[in-house]
Amino acid sequence: MRQFNISGKILALSIVLLFGLSIGGSMIIGYWRTESSKIPTRIEGGPFAGAYDPAAIKGSYTFKDIESAFKIPVTQLAEAFAFAVSGEPETTQPKSFEAYPQPVEGEVGTDSIRLFVSLYTSIPYEAEEDTRLPYSALALLRREGKIDEERWAELKDRYGVEMGSPSGMSEAPTSESGSILEIKGNTTYGQLFDAGLTAATIEEVIGIKVGNRDQAIKDHLEAEGLEFSQYKALLQEKVDNVQKGGN
Repeated sequence: MRQFNISGKILALSIVLLFGLSIGGSMIIGYWRTESSKIPTRIEGGPFAGAYDPAAIKGSYTFKDIESAFKIPVTQLAEAFAFAVSGEPETTQPKSFEAYPQPVEGEVGTDSIRLFVSLYTSIPYEAEEDTRLPYSALALLRREGKIDEERWAELKDRYGVEMGSPSGMSEAPTSESGSILEIKGNTTYGQLFDAGLTAATIEEVIGIKVGNRDQAIKDHLEAEGLEFSQYKALLQEKVDNVQKGGN
């Protein structure tokens, strides 16, 4: 019987080629996953079987990754967690939240985005005890109809915090009059949203479509030929009513 001698170099090359072909085949049929893959695991059983699991979201995921998996627009994620967005919102990662001033009690971090996604999609998730949500996130959920008024009031008391101030705050900011927000000439639509007003509520008062989030209400009204002073008290009443748990 003829014997064949295989050199060490040929054997090593054969092993490398075989390994490469195995990986390539796995990638083609969808079984190969690298560590850079930002795809959360799916829920295996129950009424939400097959859906992506909010609990599987990692701090290294970007807003774009979350949008792809849970169909939450990056623009809304950026609005909900505006305090942490710098540069391109698509690349913002939940793990960056921890670098910002935190509330006196609790923390706004990766678990906050898991809770937000859960509330947005109605996929159950049990948040950690010290998890908190920015008022801006709760206001967006309310505005988009993801939570009703009763649930909003409950979540605001349980999880709501104001982000962006140097000291952080565990309660809603209040003015000297005790209001959650004192409306002034430089008050923006974004501040009304963060205080809990919906676009529909604001439009009911002012009679025109709201401006963009960063636009001062006074500037917008005057540009439309409306007198800010005629609507200031009415808007303040709405804000005060929200703080008391009204509509």
